[in-house]
Amino acid sequence: MQPVSASRPKSRLLPFVLFVFAVICVAKLAIAAQLDLFSDEIFYWLESTQPAIAYSDLPFMTALLTGIGRALFGESALAVRSLFLLLGASVPFLVYWLARPLTDHRQAVMSAGLSLCLPLLAMMGMVAGPDMPLIVLGILATGLMERALRLGDTRFWVLSGLVIALGLCTHYRFILFPAAGGLYLLFTRHGREQLKTIKPWLTVGLALPGLIPILWYNLTQDLSGVSYHFVSRHPWSFSAEGLLQPLFQAGMVGPLLYVLLIATLVQAWQNPPGPSTRLLLLVASLHIAGFALLAPVADQTRTSFHWPLSGYIPLLVLAPGMLLAARHQLRARGKSGWTVMLAWIVPVAGLAQLLIFLVYFSAPIFIDRLHGVLPVGTVSTKMTGWQEYSDFLDSNYSRWFSGPTAVVTDNYYLAAQTRFSGVVTGAIYTLDKDKAIDDGRDKELYLWQMDWRAWEKDRPDRALLIIEDSTSNPWEKFELLRDQCAAGYDLSRLSRLSLYRGAKVFSFYRLSRQPSASRCELSPLGALEGLDKRARVSGMVELGGWAFWPGNPQQAIRFLLDGVEIPAQVRVRPRQDIAEQWFGAYADNQKTGFLASIDFSGASPGRHLLELQAGDGEGN
Repeated sequence: MQPVSASRPKSRLLPFVLFVFAVICVAKLAIAAQLDLFSDEIFYWLESTQPAIAYSDLPFMTALLTGIGRALFGESALAVRSLFLLLGASVPFLVYWLARPLTDHRQAVMSAGLSLCLPLLAMMGMVAGPDMPLIVLGILATGLMERALRLGDTRFWVLSGLVIALGLCTHYRFILFPAAGGLYLLFTRHGREQLKTIKPWLTVGLALPGLIPILWYNLTQDLSGVSYHFVSRHPWSFSAEGLLQPLFQAGMVGPLLYVLLIATLVQAWQNPPGPSTRLLLLVASLHIAGFALLAPVADQTRTSFHWPLSGYIPLLVLAPGMLLAARHQLRARGKSGWTVMLAWIVPVAGLAQLLIFLVYFSAPIFIDRLHGVLPVGTVSTKMTGWQEYSDFLDSNYSRWFSGPTAVVTDNYYLAAQTRFSGVVTGAIYTLDKDKAIDDGRDKELYLWQMDWRAWEKDRPDRALLIIEDSTSNPWEKFELLRDQCAAGYDLSRLSRLSLYRGAKVFSFYRLSRQPSASRCELSPLGALEGLDKRARVSGMVELGGWAFWPGNPQQAIRFLLDGVEIPAQVRVRPRQDIAEQWFGAYADNQKTGFLASIDFSGASPGRHLLELQAGDGEGN
């Protein structure tokens, strides 16, 4: 951010901020256009195909914005994200709008510029999710409440109520914004004076309808939404890991900017804050301190690092004043050189961290190249590979089946991605139980007749079973296949899709009900022992392991290095421990284990992928 002196008539700050804003917008658009929809996004897309005023995880706003994007721009990842990108682009302007009545033009521009240096905030909009509309409506609600309290204008009270109503239709967490306004009205002299007039009650009356979607859904669905967000999602038992939340926040916000914002919060409370400042501090404190206090007992297994984000935005309004005050003090002490550093170090550090975040976030776009130099699994596959999956399904589905055929998957994300592909015309089910419940989405899947209960009720005569091997536990996959055999299905393997050197893998099976059905191709399982994923090897290396394919006597074991067979001497041996532990009645052979001497002498230096293959007597 360009330093500005009081004597300079024209500032280069605004052009610089606009330039950075334009660069960030172009980068976000380019990245959002290339990445596939990730797990939560695809469920929001699925919700948008089933219009309702609320869902088991959220009220309707995210699904509505997703649906409008689809209606305007078609079925694509960029279309789903389109309105969220627009909302993200509005944030610096809204921060300026929030700051301008409380500061001068220069400080308001600095606030807008700092919003671009807060990595989490600057990146918002690249994925479709509730946090983007929550943040935008939160800024609007804060600004309108501040104007209503400061000016007493009825228009601002009315607009505050309408915006709060929309915010309550976005996420349960939005309640913190009207809560801040309520605390101000109840516990300040100015606020209690306002309560004696009808104006705040207009806001309350207009805001309350925003609770209708949440109340209606929970009252008609056994309080499942409230139960998930406030009961089952959180352990509600102390964990020392939660005490590190402020340090983690410093890393996500940027250490220098985090220190500046927290120092701003502390200093503003220590000095007698004016009415407008007090409201901003209440919004900030409820988000930052509130989530920090809850962290030791709250959910730490799912993404929660962005929850306090809305609390930093009011502090962006106050931070430039603190920076300028520190600058004047340094100048008064004759340390003018430090003033230049102070003006630049926070924004430069923030922009540098934003660049790192953008590079990391965009890594899946280049996953094919990166997997050649990085270990498998280093780059996330959540937002890539789905187009290849759709293309594979499109080229094979009509060959496997004639006419509409039901599809059943092992997880609900895969079911949603299959629906998004547009290839499948029949019903789609998911056998997912635990994850759907953990994510608070089992009720919705039940209502849409897509869950395991609907599958067990319908039991179609034929279906395509798809398992995402790269995200499933091998033992769970074995049990899933075994359960379908026990239900009377003829189970036969159709194909397998492996992407990114095995980082994303899908298996496809045909399920059919026939009177003479007896074939049940259970999944082969195996493991290498004594070698981790980052092991350094050379020459002859001896490894142990096991391989088991129920119903198919093991005939040969071989090893592939980057897809090419390498020399190995294999000695088969019994592994009754594995057979009895995992396969029960299917433990029908004593050739489960092996010892192998593998020759790596012909391998070139670098990273390689070692694969185990076990074949049957028919060449499978």
